[in-house]
Amino acid sequence: MDFGKIVKNRRKDMLEYVKKVRDVQNESSNLHDVLIAFNNHFVGFGPQSVNDFLKLMNMPEMDWKTELENSDNNPDKHADRFQSSLSDFSK
Repeated sequence: MDFGKIVKNRRKDMLEYVKKVRDVQNESSNLHDVLIAFNNHFVGFGPQSVNDFLKLMNMPEMDWKTELENSDNNPDKHADRFQSSLSDFSK
């Protein structure tokens, strides 16, 4: 049996996070970078969730295909390409 993918509309949830990010940025003018993690369980496809959130923040979307191709064509990036935990960002 193929039940297909179940995709939930999480726009309302994302709008709440957009508001929280903007509120924090307004309260602290020194805050420029925010780390938000998406996984495939949020709506079924993490990379699209990232782009949906970026759109709501009025920011440019990521071109995941180009990013992957650029990474594949640059052997120096392969060592850092795979992240195993959030602490890997601090390296």
